[in-house]
Amino acid sequence: MTDENQKPDDLQNEASIDESDLDMDEERQIIIHFTNDLRDAHGSRIRFCPPIYLMDPITGYKSNLLFAYNIALKPDWTYIPPGYSSWKFTLIFGGLPQGCQEFDLIEVESGYGILDIEGIARNKEDIYHVIID
Repeated sequence: MTDENQKPDDLQNEASIDESDLDMDEERQIIIHFTNDLRDAHGSRIRFCPPIYLMDPITGYKSNLLFAYNIALKPDWTYIPPGYSSWKFTLIFGGLPQGCQEFDLIEVESGYGILDIEGIARNKEDIYHVIID
């Protein structure tokens, strides 16, 4: 297991679950391509506010964000020039347990969920496309 990925405290303390139960593929990464449909074609700005993670809803395992391409992370902003009706960016996360069939993408800012996409069905490639309205 890499440092970027961690189990929640409640799982770390349970004797019945250990890392071998999760059957991790440490080399695996999850790639999510986003298209953000913009309401204002006169220029805008966007960003993500860490922490951002993927979570296996069955085990509670969290996979942390490793890389963000073409989008800023708080406190910075990505400025979108006038004339764009959408903006594409990519987030790369560490792997999830092999037995995970679906996962949730969660962006938390000061204890409140800003972006919460639940029940993303897992595929063999671990590459996903999400449209944000």
